[in-house]
Amino acid sequence: MIEPASERVIAVDARCLQDPGYAPRGIGRHALGLLRRAPAWARLMALTDPALPPMAGAARGLFSAVYPNARFRALDRPACLISPSPMTHDPLFTARLVQLPGTLAAAVVHDFIPLAFAGHYLADPARRLLYHAQLVWLARHDLFLANSHSTAASLRATLGVPDARIRATGAPPHQTLIKPRAGALPRHVLVIGGGDMRKNVECAIRGHAACARMQQARMPLVLTGHYDPGWSAALRASVELAGGDPALLVLAGHVTDVQIAQLYHDALCLIAPSRAEGFDSPVIEAIAAGVPVLASDIDVHRELLGDPAWLFGADDPAGLARLLDAIADPARQCELVAAQRRVLPEYTAERVAARFWAPIGERLAAAPAVLRGARPRVALLSPLPPDRSGVADYTATSCAELGRLVELHVFTGANHPPPVEGAATVRPLSALPHLSARFDRVVNVLGNSHFHLEIFHYLLRHGGACIGHDSRMLGFYGILLGMDRTAAVAAAELGRPVTRAEIDGWMADEARLEALHYGEIAAAADPVIVHSPVTARLIRERHGVRPVLLPFCIQRPWDPAALARRQEARRRLGLPDGKVVIATFGYVQKSKAPEDCIWALDVLRRWGVDAALHFVGGHESGHEYGRLVDSLGLSDNVVFLGDYVSEATYRDYLVGADLGVQLRRVYLGSISGALQDCIGAGLPTVTNASLGEMLDAPSYVRCVPDALSPLLVAEALANLLDCGLARTRPEAERLAYVAAHSFADYARGLCAALGLETAA
Repeated sequence: MIEPASERVIAVDARCLQDPGYAPRGIGRHALGLLRRAPAWARLMALTDPALPPMAGAARGLFSAVYPNARFRALDRPACLISPSPMTHDPLFTARLVQLPGTLAAAVVHDFIPLAFAGHYLADPARRLLYHAQLVWLARHDLFLANSHSTAASLRATLGVPDARIRATGAPPHQTLIKPRAGALPRHVLVIGGGDMRKNVECAIRGHAACARMQQARMPLVLTGHYDPGWSAALRASVELAGGDPALLVLAGHVTDVQIAQLYHDALCLIAPSRAEGFDSPVIEAIAAGVPVLASDIDVHRELLGDPAWLFGADDPAGLARLLDAIADPARQCELVAAQRRVLPEYTAERVAARFWAPIGERLAAAPAVLRGARPRVALLSPLPPDRSGVADYTATSCAELGRLVELHVFTGANHPPPVEGAATVRPLSALPHLSARFDRVVNVLGNSHFHLEIFHYLLRHGGACIGHDSRMLGFYGILLGMDRTAAVAAAELGRPVTRAEIDGWMADEARLEALHYGEIAAAADPVIVHSPVTARLIRERHGVRPVLLPFCIQRPWDPAALARRQEARRRLGLPDGKVVIATFGYVQKSKAPEDCIWALDVLRRWGVDAALHFVGGHESGHEYGRLVDSLGLSDNVVFLGDYVSEATYRDYLVGADLGVQLRRVYLGSISGALQDCIGAGLPTVTNASLGEMLDAPSYVRCVPDALSPLLVAEALANLLDCGLARTRPEAERLAYVAAHSFADYARGLCAALGLETAA
């Protein structure tokens, strides 16, 4: 056997080990047995679905790591993807790895039964569509590990897969179902059934009823599996129609492993009447238990049992009755058991696992190295202009520098976005970049608004890197995802119950906020990239994930000559000469302390400063700040622009205003893009101490304590006036800050965070 010379990363689609419908059944048991016998060179990594229950401890212990999607960097280029059950779950979950050049995609193939009985299994159009989509993705695998030669033949006929890419492995008996049988007296005939028409239990029932020897000996027929009352009554009626005693039909229902081992132990024989199977586990289990098997004449039974003399037609209960009559002879029983046991050495767990792992090892040992291009390909999912979003503007600006380092493809939900400098393409937002193997990295850009909802869902399902622009996601969860989920995510983060009343309180006043709501994002993303050191620390402490801290950079570049034309900007805005204009930027809401700004203006005017305050941004519907303005007699000196502000107006205020003020009542790692705009324009500004610290603010930004006081805000504004900064802006310091917070540095830092090797 040829094996790789060194350890190889093997990604395993582990959903069949999570799903209660498959984990305890043949599919899950077969997968578990193969993985338990993985060779020493195989380093197993599990891909799991967070929507399914976690794997049981025994399964979890087989893996070096467990991931909630296929976009973690440890899985960038695994040597192999193993799909133990590719036809039972959403195939798009592993689509990228199936297509990834240099990764061997190996699929365990169980059967194509739905195609053989399409009228029953695929009668619904949605089921037909899903099944054929699964077939398309199955065909894209490189190696097919069929559970039988019968399934291998179906694989060739259905998908046209050449023999060189197929191996038949078989499946071993589950040892917990085998109980020593020496001296046991038969108590019944056994059928392992279930509520599935292809199991054909009616043939077994009629054959047993028609066998005079079974009826005279009062030998019961035990049928396992769940049957509803109507079906159960029909089964008993079929006994009478065939001339048998309904009392001899025992419907055992669901049975445990211990019970089924006892049923094998006490069986005269096993009847396997199925019309179709990929592999028939009860047959090999009965053989291992020393129980003779009478089986329907289908391909896999001929493969497992060999001698056609003990096979019957699936529609021939009379033929089965003759075989039951014959097997009642103890000598014939011993003869058949001995003959059928000859197949067992080929189906030990060790032999099956060896047939499974050998072709994987051989292909990996022979695989050539994958040549990597010098220019990485990156997909960026983000809002773009004309979306009215600061994140959209930031992304559009960052693309110019990022596009110098990588081949950049932007996917956006924005309608009719303009061309983006640095982007090779701009395409409609979809799951495509996550499913494609042509991108070295997929980056999901998240903010605290509805523009990011679809991107958020893609991230949680498919993973990838995430740039988290906001320090907290309360509004996103509370408004877009519902209060129950908001409370659950907060409770998981804080390690205590969180009530709806608490969430309502946080929504009303974010200064009281305790939770970042980054838990689901941190679990799905690799890496999480944030701009605030406080956010990075809290994510690390609360979720055990180490984020990448990437400092915020200056978004709006400035020509020094444009900054010098202040009077032109003031004229365009209609600002009077001689009045000190204080501007505060961004959406006007309670968390940004508009009342404190208004009270600070009142203090300044009482000190004799002829000042006016302009709120440059939209505001909350029906806000009551106007009442405060009127009560203080400031209606001629406070201006609410009242709508989303154009880029030209926004820039004119940054140039034409004398002073800026940017306050926040939220301190969980908050960063203000508007404050950075003030810094980038050289506008002397007053801000919170925490905001100034987050941005490493220069000296022309005065910081007041986070416990806001209008008097201290007014004193800081007056100090900026006294220092003459409103008249002569600090150009040298501004240029130094801009150089240290450039998008060129941001792009290089982002590529480093993504683990990309880039050429300048």
